[in-house]
Amino acid sequence: GPAGGVAGAAEAARRAGFERILTFDMGGTSTDVARYDGDFDYNFEHRVGDAHLVAPALAIETVAAGGGSICSYSGGRLRVGPESAGAHPGPACYGAGGPLTVTDANLLLGRLDATQFEIPVSIEAAQAALDQLQRQMRDDRSGGADASDHEVLAGLIAIADDRMAAAIRRVSLERGVDPTQFALVSFGGAGGQHACGVASRLGIDRVLIPTDAGLLSARGLGAAAIERFAERQVLRLLSDIEEDLPTWFDELAAQSKGAIVNEGVPASLVAVRRRLLNLRLKGQESTIVVDADGGPPAETFVDAYVSLYGHAPPSRPIEVESMRVVASTDLADVPVGRSMTTASGPQQRRVWAADGWCEVDAWP
Repeated sequence: GPAGGVAGAAEAARRAGFERILTFDMGGTSTDVARYDGDFDYNFEHRVGDAHLVAPALAIETVAAGGGSICSYSGGRLRVGPESAGAHPGPACYGAGGPLTVTDANLLLGRLDATQFEIPVSIEAAQAALDQLQRQMRDDRSGGADASDHEVLAGLIAIADDRMAAAIRRVSLERGVDPTQFALVSFGGAGGQHACGVASRLGIDRVLIPTDAGLLSARGLGAAAIERFAERQVLRLLSDIEEDLPTWFDELAAQSKGAIVNEGVPASLVAVRRRLLNLRLKGQESTIVVDADGGPPAETFVDAYVSLYGHAPPSRPIEVESMRVVASTDLADVPVGRSMTTASGPQQRRVWAADGWCEVDAWP
């Protein structure tokens, strides 16, 4: 699922010539985001309920915002999610008595074509759900100024975009990475409807939407590389053991590569991808991961510290908490299917944008 999507986005980005990407996987219930800059970003510790797990997993941030997220009004303000209409009853436009959702908002703003769905879609049912929300807002505002339908719908879309952009900030800015230096790869069933709005909020000027965006997670599972980690706890001052690091890294490289070879993969197809150090100031608990091949470890640590916290670290010894080697195969080269149909020419459609209704080209 989510991990396959990140792998699929990385493979699609490689084909398109992008090396640094932020992934944006928007489905019906939630949105998953992650970062890829030539290597996958991992979390090695997790908390699930009361359990503390130490195991590698892709660093994926999930937010409860998707095409089926319910749009409501409560406490004097509009809300989007976290509740979802699910597949049944689904969005109001499905005609099964469902609530107003993000999908309905996109439909009423002209961003979806009701004639292009595999199932019947009712604009009238979506409008009825919006009318109900408007009545609730008028009753609650005690004589306040009314907002037009399109202002309400645009506000709901903005709320959804803001929440999803905030999730991307958590995997980029909050980790000391500038999102404007990345392309946004959008996929999932609803990703294309919100990719530009999310990118605009982050200052991203490049958006890639693969042709098989709705199937990219499944495609990614077929393209995924085999990765294995080898780790060693150190808990020593960097200055005391820096000369020993190359030897220790060689030992970890042999372990991580050997783990893949033992699964039947030829050794010629396995390579060390990253050599990492978890560094921290003496006396601290939190660590900063630095690339051991990125220059002198102490200098790399200081640069990462400044990027993350905005100021130079205190003058204290640097401690090596642990070290890690990542070995993997290459991403598999999954053939790209070709469409058996011919695209028709664009049609003019009315779409609500920031300044009101406008005519845009739409390709069915």
